[in-house]
Amino acid sequence: MRLVLVFYFAAVAWAQSALDRPSLGMMLDPGGRIRPVFGISGSVTVGDPQGSGVLSVACSREFCLTKTRDAIIFNGQETGAPVGPALFAFRGNSAWIYFPQVRQLAQWQDGQITPVALAITGEVLSLRVPSGGAMEFAVRRDNVTWIVNAQDQAVDSIPTESGPAMLLTDGVLYARAGAAILRRDDGSEIRFPVEGAESFSALGEGYVQVRAGGTSYAIHTARGRERMFQLPESPP
Repeated sequence: MRLVLVFYFAAVAWAQSALDRPSLGMMLDPGGRIRPVFGISGSVTVGDPQGSGVLSVACSREFCLTKTRDAIIFNGQETGAPVGPALFAFRGNSAWIYFPQVRQLAQWQDGQITPVALAITGEVLSLRVPSGGAMEFAVRRDNVTWIVNAQDQAVDSIPTESGPAMLLTDGVLYARAGAAILRRDDGSEIRFPVEGAESFSALGEGYVQVRAGGTSYAIHTARGRERMFQLPESPP
């Protein structure tokens, strides 16, 4: 109950602070705590660390979801979920969540989690639900990363071996050879210098958090506004 209350008051404080400062979303710090991020691209501050034991967090324009060891938390409400981290994809007021440790897909809506049948081969790295389109997944098979549909049919590939990859609304962000590469659906690319990128997560609408060692960066992925900047962090 204490953890749930902490997240509830964090959400309230975040909403109130957003009245004074633009809110970019929520980041995950090295200590497994979430922190609200305020400001504009390249000039940000972060709020105090909140909660503990957070494994994954992701935010859309409408809301954020947090994954702890065995629960999804939204606005202070805790819903039981499979053990381990989670991957998220948002559409409107719903989210699809993939739990890698148990290879389970589920839909979240209004605090309820409903399992969804899925037969995808390989290691799922990311998922997305394009507006008006079918769900797609980035999967790694034998050191090759593919984009597949829900029928496990390949629709594209990503030139990355063992690095992270994250599907975006109009492209993909992937790590390769000391860079995070933003590739649009039209094939154009923008490279950001990041050595040793370990993970990507949806910090907020149009922003991706990149973890590389003990450092976190944010990449603004909005078309025409692309840039990368370092996020301030507290020690673990």
